[in-house]
Amino acid sequence: MKKRKPEFPVKIAVLLVIALLALSAGTWFALRFFTHAQYFKIREVFTKEPGVDLSYLKGRNIFGVDLKREARYFLRQKPDCSEVRFIRLLPDKVFVDFIRRIPLALVRLNRYLAVDANAVLFNSALLPQDGTLPVITGLERKISSPVPGAKYTNRELLLALSLIREMRRNNVFKEYRIRKIDVDNPESIALFISIPVQGQPPSAGFAPDDLEVKLSGQNLKERVVFLGGLFIAYKQELENIKYIDLRFKDPTIKNRDDKR
Repeated sequence: MKKRKPEFPVKIAVLLVIALLALSAGTWFALRFFTHAQYFKIREVFTKEPGVDLSYLKGRNIFGVDLKREARYFLRQKPDCSEVRFIRLLPDKVFVDFIRRIPLALVRLNRYLAVDANAVLFNSALLPQDGTLPVITGLERKISSPVPGAKYTNRELLLALSLIREMRRNNVFKEYRIRKIDVDNPESIALFISIPVQGQPPSAGFAPDDLEVKLSGQNLKERVVFLGGLFIAYKQELENIKYIDLRFKDPTIKNRDDKR
């Protein structure tokens, strides 16, 4: 007895083809509706960033605008921003969020620029005399033509940023102010710290002379912890200390009244 060959399910195949055609047609009509309907034309674009003209987006379809490309364009125009986000608010509004870089320090080059935690340089209205940020020096020969918005990964700058981060993490240094970090020589970093006036309220400010700390770029975390221990041990005498040298095995401490 001959075996019957399995019949090809023609009806099922036809139904599948019809279903796929219907799905494709439905998708096409849906896309055409969303990208051409008046309902989805941008009527309002708003942002908290002053001086930015976004009116060119009005009247365009909210789904037809490449918002990622727009964000990249504005990010190139504003190097002081770490991110620019275009957010659709359906059906007809767009919100643009400019996220500012957070300055970690100022860098003295051919002009003063701010630098963030990612080692990106950018313009800032802050000045050294404001006293709110540490000033990094010694990079003038290493970064001769700085470009705002560019990231710089030379060793000296990264050491300075690492030192600032480690000191900010250490509670011992919360009442002190890092005024300057000279990284011209990575093996002999000069750190200048402003010391609060002892026995006076915080409003009295800082002593007129900074305490200088010398240290090498090796094992920064351990050296900062050790320095914190010295600050605790000599807390009442810090105003009278001229410098602390941590570059060698045994620390050296010199007072201001030491004539040697």
